[in-house]
Amino acid sequence: MAEESAPGRRGERSEEAAAERGPGAAFHMFVLMEDLLDKLKLLSYEEEALRPHNMRPLSRHYFALPTNPGEQFFMFCTLAAWLISKAGRPFEQPQEYDDPNAVISSVLSELRSFGRPVDFPPSKLKTGCGEQVCYVLDCLAEEALKNTGFSWKRPAYPTEEPEEEEITEDDAELTLSKLEEDVAEEESDNEEDYIDLNVLKAQTYRSNMNNTAKQEEILQSTTDAAEWNLEVERVLPQLKVTVRTDNKDWRIHVDQMHQHKDGIDSSLKETRGYLDKLHNEISRTLEKINSREKYINNQLEHLVQEYRSAQALLSEAKEKYQEGSGGVTERIRVLSEITEALEKVKQETEEKGSSMTDGGSAQLSLYGTSVVEKNDCNKTVVLPCYVTDLKQNNENVMSVTWKRQGVTIFFYHGGNKNFNIDPSFSSARFLSKAELIKGVASLVIDSAQATVGNYSCKVTESNSEGEIKMELKSSSGSWFLLMERVGIVSLMCLLVILCVAQLCVIGLKYEIESQRLVYMIVALVIFAVVAGVGAALFFPDGYTVRNQAGLGLIVIPAVILVPLQYFMFGIVFDSLLRATLALIGLKLLGFIIAVVGFALCVSACPPLHVSVLIAGLAIMAFASLCSLVYVFFMGSRMKDHPRPGNCRVM
Repeated sequence: MAEESAPGRRGERSEEAAAERGPGAAFHMFVLMEDLLDKLKLLSYEEEALRPHNMRPLSRHYFALPTNPGEQFFMFCTLAAWLISKAGRPFEQPQEYDDPNAVISSVLSELRSFGRPVDFPPSKLKTGCGEQVCYVLDCLAEEALKNTGFSWKRPAYPTEEPEEEEITEDDAELTLSKLEEDVAEEESDNEEDYIDLNVLKAQTYRSNMNNTAKQEEILQSTTDAAEWNLEVERVLPQLKVTVRTDNKDWRIHVDQMHQHKDGIDSSLKETRGYLDKLHNEISRTLEKINSREKYINNQLEHLVQEYRSAQALLSEAKEKYQEGSGGVTERIRVLSEITEALEKVKQETEEKGSSMTDGGSAQLSLYGTSVVEKNDCNKTVVLPCYVTDLKQNNENVMSVTWKRQGVTIFFYHGGNKNFNIDPSFSSARFLSKAELIKGVASLVIDSAQATVGNYSCKVTESNSEGEIKMELKSSSGSWFLLMERVGIVSLMCLLVILCVAQLCVIGLKYEIESQRLVYMIVALVIFAVVAGVGAALFFPDGYTVRNQAGLGLIVIPAVILVPLQYFMFGIVFDSLLRATLALIGLKLLGFIIAVVGFALCVSACPPLHVSVLIAGLAIMAFASLCSLVYVFFMGSRMKDHPRPGNCRVM
């Protein structure tokens, strides 16, 4: 028990350690595997370790994920042996069929000799993958690198030169410098549209002077409107000036932060209510679950105790069974030896019989029936066998052999008075052993053991013998005929219907106390249910305990109808008249006759007194019919002279 509990505690400590290392502990083996692969490449493992064994190079996660346990374990053993040898320790290369436990023990002992801690069970390495496998190989690789003189140096990082940011100009944006360049290009390209500024200034000056000189005249434009519109359309796209926003401006970021903060605050106000509601619902649900769990545990506590006690009993029974079955093999061997000896005795007996027959045997004359039928009414089966021409009439020189399907089931030797009976036919016996000397060799077998098949009877007297064969068949014997069963069930149904009709008539014509009415209805329902169950058990064909019980449930509960008839008459009449007493007595007489018929029918198959049972039920049905007619007419006659307090007000 201590050894079994130790790995469990170690596994629990490893799970606790993994939980303490954080959620990334599950991926630590992948990091170990990548480091291991780099170290193996530094040691040239492909040329020195894998190529002699015709193995493929390892993938980045070969020992981190389970793929083929057998292949991975062999690869682990091969690399471990190579790394130990690389570290300067002699280690024999493991073969494919070596004991895994021995190989793992040798690898771990070498790892401990290097001063590396081993705080996990060796069984973790049998899978050929996992964090422990990566750990062992990584430690061995480090020792191999130390032995080869390899040392890790600081990495030399390349100097990064800052790249000059290229300023991309937007064609849609127009700056003053670009505007001047475009204007210059247009002046150079379009000489026809060239405008001299000095000339333009002089013209403007002269026009201003003219305007001042002619202030009293009306100003009139000499420019054509169409040409003006064309000029406006040509110059308008060049007059669009856009200001480019700088995304690196801190003010824009501050505004965006304020906007996001306002959005978060507004969303938090809405979601806080939903979160609180969800928290309350989860808390209530957890409380319900805890209460239900406690309730279920309390309810199932006794079942758990019963289960434990049943397990204890089962273990005791298994121990007893093992103790009892310990000598079964020995007993089977002894039985086989006895069977072989018995076969030898039978063979010798047959040889002696054949030799006696060859010495001048006569044929005995046997007779019987070729077909024997049995049915459910038979408790025993008689297989007839009679010898008509016995010479000596001496039991000491006689032997009888009964066979079924060629297998001996009964053998009797008169000389030593020995019986040899098959266990499957343990009830087999002579019909009359005293009359064997008279030629009566008939065999009696219980009906349950008398299986259907071909039987043969062989009788031997000194040097004379004879044999007769017969067939045993099973016939569908019936306890009651179909019409008799239909009649019994029909009379039972008629009794129930007449009682219900009589109770309805009395209920309609007279006031009945509710308690008394309930009692009578319950009694009638009980009789109807019990009789129905009895009919279902009795009606199928056969002579079994089920049929007998069904007939009893039909007949015996009919006694309820006698006191029920008495109470129904008591409701109608203040004092019972002779006619009512006669009807009650007639029904009681019918019940007694039915019970007597039932007792006579149960003990016989086929029944010899079915008429007595049917007559009793018929008398009860006739008495119920007369009671119904009497109550109906007497109730109609008493409408004019009702009984005080009993008759309904119509």
